[in-house]
Amino acid sequence: VYMSQQRKAQHEEPAQEEEPVHKKLKDSFPGYPMHKHQTKSIEQHVTGSGEDPISPERYIEAYLKNLPIMQCVASEIPERATHPVVYRLNSNQTLQQALHLMTKHNVLSCPVWDKDLGSYVGFVDLLDILSLVVTTITAHLPKGRDDTRSPLQQVIDNDGVSEVERSSLADLHKTQAFDLSNSSHRDKFQCLYRSSTVYDAIKLLGSDHHRIALLHEDTQEMEAIIAQSTMVKFLYSNLDKLGVKARKPISSIVKLPLDDVRESDVVCIPETSLAFDAFRLMHERQVSAAGITNQAGKLVGVVSASDMKMLLQENTERLDIKGLFKPLEDFVNKAHEKNEYLLQDVVHMAPSDTLGIAMEQMVDNNVHRVFICADGQPRGVCSMQEVLQEFLRLDERTETSTETSTSETTPSPAQ
Repeated sequence: VYMSQQRKAQHEEPAQEEEPVHKKLKDSFPGYPMHKHQTKSIEQHVTGSGEDPISPERYIEAYLKNLPIMQCVASEIPERATHPVVYRLNSNQTLQQALHLMTKHNVLSCPVWDKDLGSYVGFVDLLDILSLVVTTITAHLPKGRDDTRSPLQQVIDNDGVSEVERSSLADLHKTQAFDLSNSSHRDKFQCLYRSSTVYDAIKLLGSDHHRIALLHEDTQEMEAIIAQSTMVKFLYSNLDKLGVKARKPISSIVKLPLDDVRESDVVCIPETSLAFDAFRLMHERQVSAAGITNQAGKLVGVVSASDMKMLLQENTERLDIKGLFKPLEDFVNKAHEKNEYLLQDVVHMAPSDTLGIAMEQMVDNNVHRVFICADGQPRGVCSMQEVLQEFLRLDERTETSTETSTSETTPSPAQ
């Protein structure tokens, strides 16, 4: 079916709806090349010299390597706009101002510009803010602890929350964007240029980078931010060319425990926990979200770094960390009331579902991860990073046959 679709597509005229995209790119980015030669290059790569038919996996690799990154950028241009919108911070702006900017524009990160250096020095994202808040509050908790109570619980039982809150806020208010950038030590600043391809971006986004800056070669101005979500949405819109990947079972991509749910590596926290304990767990495990489970071990909710926006008082640039010392359930419920973009239900899928279903869930629900559940219990989680890694992975049979073919045709030194 796949190959017949490809043969049919070769004889069809190009879709007319692609023209406005090119026009939008040309209007937005003067000098943007149409890259008509790229299509020919793909055909040559796919058909080769007419000897052996290329596998669907190799076709996908060739397609992505010949696709200009600007095609992906075009999908992020808002309606009635001429270019992507980038909200940036100055390096001397405060943590409160960074959180206010991200909350106001509903974004997860902002690039940091240093006027003295005349360049970008990194990104600030919500996980950076989470890490700083957790480490700052932890530093002001009592060092000693007994066998039954955590340091935070001791503070709450002894009515010492106000003192921890006061001293923590004093330190947090001193933090500037320059110091805040990459405080989670998870996402180093990385950039690409117009001449890059979609494949170049996937290689970075599929590793340790959650977003990439697209810079102008001459001015070094940031023209767009390409996030993991940007790339997953773009790939999902092109599944007609990438269908062989979409049909892969999720169990072949994400490691799932066979029977015992206790062997699952999904980061979860009981619903009876304090909100601060959930964020501390996320900081320690270096994840941007954690599942919330009930007494039966079933998944009932999700807490994520996006909930850090709750720390900002409404219509102000002042921080309020009282909510962190309250039950997790209360904190999450209040976050849902305050932010209309947050989902009430957990986005999940079955172990028998495919990668395409995971991508569909991510795009339709605007989430960065999909929990894999069996009988309501979390067995695994598929993140956007794992989706992108799959598009870098060639079919093992193709790789093996290529290596075998090479070894057979390459003469040994003795020969």
